[in-house]
Amino acid sequence: MSLYSNDGFPVHEFRELCTRFNGGRWPVSPDSLFLLSTATHIKVSHALLAERALGALARIRGQWRADLPLFSGILLGHLASLQHKVSDRVQDIVQTLFITRDIESALQADADVQVGGIPTQRRFSPLINDLGNVAQARTILRRVVQQWPKEPHYGAHLVRHLLYEEPRELGEAIEIATQTENAPQASADGALIHVAGMAFRVRMEQRLREARSGGQKLNAIEDETRADFQQAINRFARATDLKPSNEYGLVATVQTVTALLNFSTPLAGVKDLGSFLREPSRRWYLDALTLAEESIESLRNRPHSSIRAQKTIAEWNLVYGRIDKVITDLRLLASRYEDQGIRRALCSAIIGRSKHNWNSIAPNDLQTIALMMERNINEQGVRDADIRRWLSAYRRMRTFDVNVVIERLADWHNLSPGAVDPTFYLYVFYVVRWLTAPAPREGLAEQVNDWLKLCQKNRPLGERTWSYEWLEYFGARYRPVHFNDLDFDPSSVIRTHRHPDRKKLDARLARLTGIMRSYRGPQNATLDLGQGLMVRLTPLDKLSKEDEGKQVSAFISFSYDGIVGWDPALTITGGVSG
Repeated sequence: MSLYSNDGFPVHEFRELCTRFNGGRWPVSPDSLFLLSTATHIKVSHALLAERALGALARIRGQWRADLPLFSGILLGHLASLQHKVSDRVQDIVQTLFITRDIESALQADADVQVGGIPTQRRFSPLINDLGNVAQARTILRRVVQQWPKEPHYGAHLVRHLLYEEPRELGEAIEIATQTENAPQASADGALIHVAGMAFRVRMEQRLREARSGGQKLNAIEDETRADFQQAINRFARATDLKPSNEYGLVATVQTVTALLNFSTPLAGVKDLGSFLREPSRRWYLDALTLAEESIESLRNRPHSSIRAQKTIAEWNLVYGRIDKVITDLRLLASRYEDQGIRRALCSAIIGRSKHNWNSIAPNDLQTIALMMERNINEQGVRDADIRRWLSAYRRMRTFDVNVVIERLADWHNLSPGAVDPTFYLYVFYVVRWLTAPAPREGLAEQVNDWLKLCQKNRPLGERTWSYEWLEYFGARYRPVHFNDLDFDPSSVIRTHRHPDRKKLDARLARLTGIMRSYRGPQNATLDLGQGLMVRLTPLDKLSKEDEGKQVSAFISFSYDGIVGWDPALTITGGVSG
């Protein structure tokens, strides 16, 4: 314990064991320099002394590492005999020695290993790694799970060991993962559900890998592969729904589809993805491709993108091979069949070709995406992603009409009343309408505030204050621009003195003018645009209490929490400026 823990052994449990095994006497005097005691814990005072103590206890003197499995088993037996074996103090011992990481950190480590970010040894605790033998490590982990069956995270760590350490034991991993995710205390735990999804994913990949090395054809394993694929991605989706701030489910989905297509295409005996997808019996692969692209869009729309997500996306971009041929083949399929999945796959490939940079998509391709998605929207089986893609394409077309967008967004809200995106974009585009509409405009301002209230109600946990859209003045009109479409970070430019991109910001983004109200300090004030439209303002040192009631201009962005004003400045002229 002293060698693998900074805290040591809880004093209360130490005394209990001394009473049971040594008549209440400590192995050494409590005043001995050999020990380091606090009010709550006790440990050997130095790691070298701890190693010497283990060496003295070893079956072959000095060779204590060989006896680590034996020592671990004895310790687990002592812990199981304690009066309060399920107390937090005892659980801290178990987690420190045999688990080390909480399950969230473990998932991060797994994801980093898969993209080559960290060595595999960091997946498990130092003691588990030092056991030096996979079979013995699993014996210890199985015993931990057996002794504390109401701790589902312990089962999840055993599953991870069964999945990632050779020899893999996938059948047992799936059995334990399923039991773990179905435990009453695990029903709302996205991490446990994600681990179960990984169990099915690893089995799918293993089956594909063995088919390739064994010279099997795809049709011999396709049913089992599809079943495991569906089980995996369903769990990744559930895990993401339970904790939207985590990216692991989205990253794992892209990685799973990447493996599926990379293995399946050559197993089918074809040379490229386009030829593979042309077969009518392979429509479910089109759905898989679309799912990967939609997951990538979700990752890119997050305020911050991790290195693991970026590497996963880069690997996905290689899946298409000759992407122009894939698009040509999908266009042909879309012209022959009335099929939502084909339309989604075609749009996914077009977006993939642009590396998800919507500004680089050609106007005719934008029109294709808008047309394909509009057909899906008007049919049974429409998905939120269909409307989201339609919006992304239509807002960049020359035929853009804000009234058409608002009508479509209102329909989206009716279809998905709990979703945040339709309410967010309704309030954003109603601001755009309000800016350019002739009097009277009070009704439009009321719509802004009504939809903003619904947006605040539907907003997810996490980046509530992040500015997903900024207001720009382009071609004599106002329009929102997504933060990913800007080649600079507005907040960084504004906060940095003499930033080299300042001219870009001033030339592209729009300032609105209003009256400063409710100055509550350098971090909090309100900009009143009129007719009840309020902007959250951070005055910093540019404004003071004395400026209340004066006209102030600011750059404008939109978050789930509301309209945000940036870089405030006193102005002489009133009204709205661009």
